[in-house]
Amino acid sequence: MSPVTTTSHDQSSSPLNRNFQESVPLTSKELEFLDLSFALGDSDPRWSFGPGAESALRLQRSLETIANAWGLPPSTLTFFADRYLAFYLAINGVLIANDFPSISLSTIEKKEVLAIIDGLPDSLSRHHYSVGIDGIFDSFGDDQSLHIFQIRNGETGISQRRLPDGALIIDATSALPGDLCEFDLASLPWHAIILDATSWGGPRGLYALSINPAFHWRNPMPTLDTSMPTFGANYGLTILAALQLDEFLGRDHRAIIDANERVREIVSQVANVDIAGSDTRDRLSLSFLYTESEELQRSLYAKGFLFDSGSACSSSQLEPSHVLTRMGLLSHGNVRLRFRPENLASVEEFAHALIEAVGVERSRR
Repeated sequence: MSPVTTTSHDQSSSPLNRNFQESVPLTSKELEFLDLSFALGDSDPRWSFGPGAESALRLQRSLETIANAWGLPPSTLTFFADRYLAFYLAINGVLIANDFPSISLSTIEKKEVLAIIDGLPDSLSRHHYSVGIDGIFDSFGDDQSLHIFQIRNGETGISQRRLPDGALIIDATSALPGDLCEFDLASLPWHAIILDATSWGGPRGLYALSINPAFHWRNPMPTLDTSMPTFGANYGLTILAALQLDEFLGRDHRAIIDANERVREIVSQVANVDIAGSDTRDRLSLSFLYTESEELQRSLYAKGFLFDSGSACSSSQLEPSHVLTRMGLLSHGNVRLRFRPENLASVEEFAHALIEAVGVERSRR
């Protein structure tokens, strides 16, 4: 049975403690690319693409494919292997090059962003905009702030349709291609945008940072070079990400939305269930009262299904998800789904199996 989604922990060898949310089966076209890369004579894809004209053109086309899908100039993109580093360079690079009196962010931001903000000088004021039970930000605070704005939440799939006034660092790491195109980027005071290849089914370990040349940015790393560092981004992964982006853009997204709505319809028949958001496209977060995520995972795994859990936001912090808690939703008994073409055929079977598992778990209490 194809996995419906994944678990939130990476640190154990148990199948239930892996993160499959970002793991996508490779298509035949992508496998053909990998065969070619290794056939060129080196087991490390970084060395399979040298300075030759053909390789340079292939890489340039890949950069253009990714940039164009997001409505960004290819020349502004720099790729990294670490998401924390991309956020660090964006936030600190903008702050040290500009005189912002405060920084504003939501209460449901990613842990990397929260850690970076926590490390900033105490003299920099912080403002947090709150989120309603629907997952939509209801206030933005100081217009003079540097706003770190999360376009889409990766745990719930809820998208924001309204931007704050003022300078922006846009967190698009969980957004879908096309989300940024809903805004007129040319007229917005955005300073930096961060992307994650896994948002469109690309490889893990590839993140893109776009710095707006219309505004000031300075390298915050201890270096004599003020330019943007590249940190040896993997060319092979970049090209693979472009191939997977092409595949994503060609998907039947209506079928994915229909599958989401069908699971919502089936699961809503259960008492005491919280369903996060209303239009979450390829992601869905469900929380069941009087159940534990771990027990639901074990029961569904025995039937061939894997899914993610939002009961803890990281393996190093075994506490309820701050996203669900801030929204006022149940944080325990949580099931997170990500719909893809390869698992759409099994969604109804999964939904009915989940309802059965919830009933069994509740009867034991």
